[in-house]
Amino acid sequence: MSLLDSNIVIEHLKTKTIYSGYISNLTLVELLRGIREETRETVKSELEKLYSVINLDNDAILEYCKLYNILRNRGEIIPEFDLLIAAIALSKKIPLISRDIHFERLEKYGLMLSKD
Repeated sequence: MSLLDSNIVIEHLKTKTIYSGYISNLTLVELLRGIREETRETVKSELEKLYSVINLDNDAILEYCKLYNILRNRGEIIPEFDLLIAAIALSKKIPLISRDIHFERLEKYGLMLSKD
């Protein structure tokens, strides 16, 4: 199975084409922050039924720090949540599915990336 980025989950929900896979707890935050407060808890529960949620753990934190330093030194910083999500995929050795092109820069550091 693969780790799904928020753009993929949103697309799946819009087209009612749900694929099995993982989402990170950070992707869950990205998805929920735009939901009205009165429906947020229900949407969260439904997303947790559809996808297995992987939390940011110590291995991902260390992977993130390594990647952050490499990218900072090269002047190639990518958005914070995206770098954390990539670090989760790398630390779990699972592919990331996303359409965000800045993830392509992380393939040379071992990220397995797919666009779907």
